[in-house]
Amino acid sequence: MRPSTWFKAALSATGAVAIMALLTPASAQQTGTISGTVTESGSGRALAGAQVTLQGTGAAGLGGAVRVNQAGVTTDADGRYTLSNVPVGALRVRVRLVGYTSRSATMDLTSGQTAEINFSMSASVISLDEIVVTGAGVAQSKKQLGNTIVTVNAAEIVRNRSIQNFSETIAAREPGVEVRPNGGIAGESATIRIRGTASLSQGNQPVVYVDGIRIDNGRSLFNAASGGGGQSRPFDDINPEAIERIEILKGAAAATLYGSEANNGVIQIFTKRGSAGAARFNFKIDQGFSNIDKGRIKSNTGFARTAEQLTNMQNIFGAPGLSLYEPLETNILSDRYNTGYNYGFSGDVAGGTEDFQYFVAGRWTRDDGPISDDLGPGGRDTIRRIQGSAQFTLFPRDRMSFRFSTQFTDAYQQSPPNNNNIYGYISSATMGKPERANCDNSGFGPGDGTCSGAGNPTGQRAFATTRETAQRFIEGTNEHFNASVTGTYQAAQTVNVDVTFGVDITNQNNFDFRPFANDVDGFTNVADDGRRSAGSRNNREITVDARGTWTERFGNISSQLVLGGQGFISRNKTLFGTGNDFPGPGFEVVGAAASTTIGEGFSEQVNVGLLFQEQIGINDWIYITGGGRWDRNSAFGDSTSGQFYPKVSVSIIPSDLGTWTSEFFSSVRFRAAFGKSGQQPGAFDRFTTFSSLAATTGAGLQPFNLGNAGLAPEVSQEIEIGADIGL
Repeated sequence: MRPSTWFKAALSATGAVAIMALLTPASAQQTGTISGTVTESGSGRALAGAQVTLQGTGAAGLGGAVRVNQAGVTTDADGRYTLSNVPVGALRVRVRLVGYTSRSATMDLTSGQTAEINFSMSASVISLDEIVVTGAGVAQSKKQLGNTIVTVNAAEIVRNRSIQNFSETIAAREPGVEVRPNGGIAGESATIRIRGTASLSQGNQPVVYVDGIRIDNGRSLFNAASGGGGQSRPFDDINPEAIERIEILKGAAAATLYGSEANNGVIQIFTKRGSAGAARFNFKIDQGFSNIDKGRIKSNTGFARTAEQLTNMQNIFGAPGLSLYEPLETNILSDRYNTGYNYGFSGDVAGGTEDFQYFVAGRWTRDDGPISDDLGPGGRDTIRRIQGSAQFTLFPRDRMSFRFSTQFTDAYQQSPPNNNNIYGYISSATMGKPERANCDNSGFGPGDGTCSGAGNPTGQRAFATTRETAQRFIEGTNEHFNASVTGTYQAAQTVNVDVTFGVDITNQNNFDFRPFANDVDGFTNVADDGRRSAGSRNNREITVDARGTWTERFGNISSQLVLGGQGFISRNKTLFGTGNDFPGPGFEVVGAAASTTIGEGFSEQVNVGLLFQEQIGINDWIYITGGGRWDRNSAFGDSTSGQFYPKVSVSIIPSDLGTWTSEFFSSVRFRAAFGKSGQQPGAFDRFTTFSSLAATTGAGLQPFNLGNAGLAPEVSQEIEIGADIGL
């Protein structure tokens, strides 16, 4: 069966589930209302973002007949919450918040009653009752899972710190999650690694989801031209002010249900949502400065070996008393830095009614880095972003909700040639040799390491002077849009159905430009008549996800069964061209060059996965989970039938026993997990391909890729054993 056929089948199945859910009649029930306030013990401070859920005969766990999503309702900025249309009966209301010990209260709700239940929460180092979604497929307490799931309270981090982008939100928050800046200039891409390198032949970036849909995680086109630094990755387009929390899966044992995309870990981002109440406005202004510690920059050192070198060094560096073979120290690189400045303006509004809730946010930021552009535009490192996001939740009827989420970013970035680059702006200054400094034709400068005209005052040995490298610059524009809709329906008291559809679109344009006559010092002979490379990258990620959850209790045994499927289409188009040798100054387009080359690329991958998971709870302190995912991807070889990834885990929480009385250990959990996940091949790796070959006798072919009809994904397996102990 062709990949497109699998995907159409998955869509048809998803549509059937959704239609059946919509046609299921809602049972008429008597209801009441529960509201209250959540505060911090001791200080009495209102706690925003706390998750409030229901359990009991009147509500089928999370969601139930209440107008809430799977993660429950959340408290507003004043710590208030409201649960409307709550079925009558014996109920337990539970509140959870990252960093605090969970609290619960029981009551008997009668028809038409409006009950008020307030909670006071104490800070806790370990929170096992925290609700997570990633890895389990549905909302569950972290304590029920045998594998590691990291939760980052992004809203709290952004509230108390000046955060420029998503990478900074998770940097240094959790062991094993590394955020590595590639070069340190403004807006430059960071590399995220979860538990190190997982593959030697494929990419090692984690899969990133926003509100249930996969987003583009590619790089700009000119990373090689910029010496490995590269421009910002698409995940940094997400407005950090709009993020509520982040969940991170480490390793195969945790990421099994994400199949052939999860070998490098999974990052799931959940954006903020509104809550019932009057409109609440927030505004924030960020300002910051950035400096390079020049004391850490080592000086360039050299000595004159000839009389000519001595004369040059005396005049260029203002050292009239310098002698032959006497060392001279000068810090060429420190002059390439000044004080950078960044600033941003953001605001949001949230509110709603019982039937409609909203959250809308906007942000404008600019970061001008500390690299000096006094020698030319190539020394400019700057990025500007305009970001907007919105989330709307609609409750058209009891047991049903729809969530619409969308984000858009428009960005412009300019950066110098950087990092491991023989034409790098910073690297050329670093490698300068004082004894090779000279000023040609127009005489010496003021004795501060510069020339009054052309010359090589930084003493470059080869390639280009520092001033010549500053004539070249790299710039890019990026438009990134994503939107998703999630429908949740309680088909029965113990059965929930969730369907998510979304699309993520990235349009990038990148330019690498050397102007005509960039050999301003008469030193370089590479592209001295100018060169321009232009490229565009268009990426589409389409996600369809459908899941059903059946939660039941049989005496002291609880059961939660999850069945579902996912479908992805990844489509990428690239166009690029290079023009060499402009006829004169002022020409800045590829087509104006004397010689041009062009190219284009296209790839498409289709993935369909079916997943299941069953979790058995014994007396609410022992949890055993088993499940798996079957994946089929268009990149797999024709002779492969798909890939199955199994998982099993156990979590034992002695501190949840009714007989637990220890005053020294506040919580104790032992856990173990085993699982597999994969990394799919490249889109065309399985094909035998050829490339064109130019010759005097005409165009020809040459082998390009050998191909493999039996190509399968790389598979990793992991055993994880651990304990969580709170004192």
